[in-house]
Amino acid sequence: MGGGVDGHRRQALEHFKLAEIEAFVAVAELGSFTAAAKRLHLTQPATTSRIQRLEAAVRTQLLTRNTRRVELTAAGERLLAGVDPLLDQLDRFLGGFVQDGEEPAGSVMLASTPHLATSFLHPALQTFHARYPAVEVVVSDLEYDDVLAAVDDGEADLALLTARAAGRPGAIELGSDEVVLVVPVAHELHGADRAGVAAVAGLELLVIRPYQAVFDQLSAGARAATGGPGPGVRWIGSLTTLLGLIDSEASRTALMTRRAALRHGIAADRLVSVVGVDLRRYYSLFQSRYSARRSAVVALREHLESALPFR
Repeated sequence: MGGGVDGHRRQALEHFKLAEIEAFVAVAELGSFTAAAKRLHLTQPATTSRIQRLEAAVRTQLLTRNTRRVELTAAGERLLAGVDPLLDQLDRFLGGFVQDGEEPAGSVMLASTPHLATSFLHPALQTFHARYPAVEVVVSDLEYDDVLAAVDDGEADLALLTARAAGRPGAIELGSDEVVLVVPVAHELHGADRAGVAAVAGLELLVIRPYQAVFDQLSAGARAATGGPGPGVRWIGSLTTLLGLIDSEASRTALMTRRAALRHGIAADRLVSVVGVDLRRYYSLFQSRYSARRSAVVALREHLESALPFR
């Protein structure tokens, strides 16, 4: 039954090992043997050996090394373009062989920011542990900019972050939340359900750095509505600091999601929707491409999709 074709395939595959190809992809994506070794949970010499064996098999140099970064040769670029989508396809295919009756077990690394971890992940993980006692979930609290890097580097299996999922393979957008003005009790907008975007033009807003895109959108809307300058801004280092300032600086207005404000005890009559611009923060789950086959990761991802209150 097609023995000649199958034999040809077996002969070709004798020269190429999946582990060596995965090592090549990791080095190519990260531009570093050290970072690739960390992602693959290998030593650097072991990673280097795998690349050398692959280069010997294809009989050409795939990578160039210099003091700053590892770069692809023309042959390396060709190989990466061919094998990268095949690895993704193989990952999805093998993931389908997880037995329905198999009980997930093992450790899962889950990255997020401290606010999301405390407010949303910890409650959801309590019900997950009750359902899957053999799975240990290790939550890593990171700065916003470090969360996706942890997934990309293979240091985290999953990540929850306020970001759009578009354009990232395996990412799942869970939902969104309105961003509102948090006004002082003495402010003229206190008690109002909504205000036009022009009303923010003369304000100085307290804003945490992850809200930069939202602030830029609000500022552009205010400038367009008034023909003048947009709101001022005072950048705040963390949500904890922002909440303290909201309590202590009675004359300042802040930007925050409605859900976060209510969760932290801010009265609903201090929350004002902005009309004329759609201000939202999006919540997404991101998954490492190296973790898709693991049943424990699949179980946690599916649980978080249904348990997190973002739909």
